[in-house]
Amino acid sequence: MRRLAAFVLTAGVFLGDGRASAQQDVVFPGSTVEGDRLRGEGQFLKGMAWYNISAARARAIDEENERKWIAFNESMLGAYRTARAEAIAKDRELQSLRKEQRERALAEDERRYRTSPTPDDIESGKALNALLLDLSGPSSLSSWNSSEVPLPEGITLTALAFQFIPRRPTKPGMSQVKSCLVSLGRLDVKKWPFALSGAALADERRAYEQAYAKVVERCLAGSLDHEAIGPLDDALAALGAKVKDLPTGRGLRAEGVAFVKSLVEASAIFDASTADFAVEMIKDTHEHRAQTVGQLLAFMRKYRLMFAGAEQAGGAGDLYGQLYGLMREQKERLGIMDAYQTLEIAAAGRPTDLFNGRDLAGWDQLGPDRGNWRVERGVLVTEGRSRDWLCSRETYGDFELQLEFRMSPGANSGIYIRCPRRDVPSNDAIEIQLLDDAAPAYRDAPAQSRCGAIYAAAPAAPGFTKPAGEWNQIRIVAVGSKVAVHLNGGLVVDADLREFREQARRNPGIQRAEGFIGLQSWQGRVEFRNVRITAKS
Repeated sequence: MRRLAAFVLTAGVFLGDGRASAQQDVVFPGSTVEGDRLRGEGQFLKGMAWYNISAARARAIDEENERKWIAFNESMLGAYRTARAEAIAKDRELQSLRKEQRERALAEDERRYRTSPTPDDIESGKALNALLLDLSGPSSLSSWNSSEVPLPEGITLTALAFQFIPRRPTKPGMSQVKSCLVSLGRLDVKKWPFALSGAALADERRAYEQAYAKVVERCLAGSLDHEAIGPLDDALAALGAKVKDLPTGRGLRAEGVAFVKSLVEASAIFDASTADFAVEMIKDTHEHRAQTVGQLLAFMRKYRLMFAGAEQAGGAGDLYGQLYGLMREQKERLGIMDAYQTLEIAAAGRPTDLFNGRDLAGWDQLGPDRGNWRVERGVLVTEGRSRDWLCSRETYGDFELQLEFRMSPGANSGIYIRCPRRDVPSNDAIEIQLLDDAAPAYRDAPAQSRCGAIYAAAPAAPGFTKPAGEWNQIRIVAVGSKVAVHLNGGLVVDADLREFREQARRNPGIQRAEGFIGLQSWQGRVEFRNVRITAKS
C-alpha cells in the first residue's frame, strides 16, 4: 500500500472573544513532506519573482508616464512663454507705433500752431502758447531791446485771459499753485451781458461791483484778507441764485448762468494758494500797462502764466488773432528757430533707440575710472562715484535726442553732444547740464549751470526741473549752430552757438559740428531710460 505523506497546513480560526486553532492535513499523491516543502518554497519564490517583475514594470511605466508628463508640461510651458513673449513684443511694437503716431500728430499740431493756425487754435490759446514757449528761450533775451514789437492800445493785461501753470511745492510749507483762471478784465465788469442788465438784478449787480472794488482797493493797499473776499463771495452767490429765476426763453437763463459761472471761476484767483499772486498782479496792472510783446511776456513769466481761451476774456477772439500776428513778428525779428523744424530731421530717418533696456550694447565706457555704469530693471544707472562716461558708437551732427532722467537729491550729471572720443571730454564738447536745482548746494548756481543749460555758455530758464526722485523728460535739438533744449515741455534754451565766441576760447568744443553722444557720471545717482535719437542723414 502506497504511503501517503501529509502536508500540514495550519489555519487559525477566531471565534468570539476566544481563540481556537486546528490543523488539517492536506495530502498530495506521490509526495514527501520535504519535497512538498521545497516545491512550496519554489512556488512562493516564483510568485515573488513575478510580483517583483510586475512591480518593476509598473514602476517603469510610472516613470515613463512621469517623464512624458514632465516633458509635456515643459513643452506647454515653453509654448506659453513663447506665445507670451510674442504677445508682449507685439504689444510693445503696437505701443511704440502708437507713441510714434501720437508724437507725429503732436508735432504736426505744433507745426500748424506756428505756421497756419485755425481760428480755433488761436482762440483756444494753443497757438499763442506755442509761440510763448518759443519766445521764452533765455538766450534770445539779449536781443529784445533792439527788436521789440509794440502792442496796440486794445491789447492790455486786463483784456486777456490767462491761467497759472500748475506748480507743486518744492519746499516745506510752500502751497501748491493750481491751474486756475486769471481774468482781471472779466472780474472788473464794465458792461453786463443782456441777460443780467434788467432792473430785477440791479441790487445784485451793485453789490458785486462794490464788493470787487473793495477787494481791488485792499489789494492796492497790500491788506487783502479773507474778510474782504467774503462780501465778494456773497455777491456771487446772490447773483447765482437770482439768475435761476430768469426766463428760459431766448437763452436768457443760459447766458446769465454761464456769465456768473465765469465770474466764480475768475474769482478763484483769490483762493489761499494764489491770493498773493492776485495782489501783486492787480498792483502791476494798475501801475503800468504792457506796451510791447516783451513786456507782456515778462509779466506772464513773472507769474508763471499761460494763455487761457478767448471766451474766458469775454470773447476777445479778434484781440487774440491780432496778438498772434504780433508774437509771430517778434519771433521773426529775434530769429528764433521754430520747434516744428525738427520734423524735417525726423523725416530723414526713423528714431533709433540708443539704449536697449537690457545691457550696455552700443555704448563704450570711457574715462580714468571705468565700470561705474550698469543696468537695473531696464534703466541705465550711475552712482556718480567716478569720472567715467558712456560714449555712443556712432557720431551725429544734426539730430533730435530725447531721453528721460531721474536724479537723487544733490545729483550732478550731464549729456554730451557732438563730443570727441577721449577720457575727459568736458572742455571739448557741448554739455547739457543735468542738475538737482532745488538742492541747497545749487540754489545760488548761475543760470549757465542750471538743469538744461549749455554748461558754462547758454543759461536755462528756471522752474522746469522736477523734484529729485521724479522722472524728467529732456529733448535736445541740434541743427547747424542752433541748439534748443526742451525740459518737461518747456523751452529752456534756444541758442545760436556762434554767439558764444568768448566761451569758445575756453571750450572749443562748443563750435563742434559733429561728434558722439555721451552720458556723464559725476556726482550722485542718476538714472536714464528711453534714450532715442533721430539723426539727419
